[in-house]
Amino acid sequence: MSKLYKELGSDITLIDTGMMGDEIVACYMITSGDQVAIIETGNFKTAQRILSVLAEKDISPEQVRYVIVTHIHLDHAGGASTLLKDLPNAELLVHPSGYKHMVNPEQLIAGATQVYGEERFREMYGDIEAIPEHKVRAIEDGETVMLGERPLLFEDT
Repeated sequence: MSKLYKELGSDITLIDTGMMGDEIVACYMITSGDQVAIIETGNFKTAQRILSVLAEKDISPEQVRYVIVTHIHLDHAGGASTLLKDLPNAELLVHPSGYKHMVNPEQLIAGATQVYGEERFREMYGDIEAIPEHKVRAIEDGETVMLGERPLLFEDT
């Protein structure tokens, strides 16, 4: 097993994002049948780690049905546009208030650039692009989405 991930059960995998060093920030992969969901995306560099874990586990990028971000802070959702380019069947699931920022990330980019400065922002988050609206779905509190045979219940906390 790679240092990039750790099995938390037969269907949940912790993936080390590499952000802030080893074993500090994680995202997760859930499998159900032949479908996969990725929870959180880390930053743009994390996308390659996630793709490497998929390859190591003999999971094709086409099997990823959902990319789910719990909120739009860039350490959780900053890699979404990069990752989705390599997942042709994946749909991004996001809280309704985050939807507009995923399809038009200008405010997120401006805010983070103001905090970190242009050079540091690019180092940390790379190029964040708009995600096409047809690839993004706002998920309401209490909504359930099926991943294979597994229900995923979304709760606004």
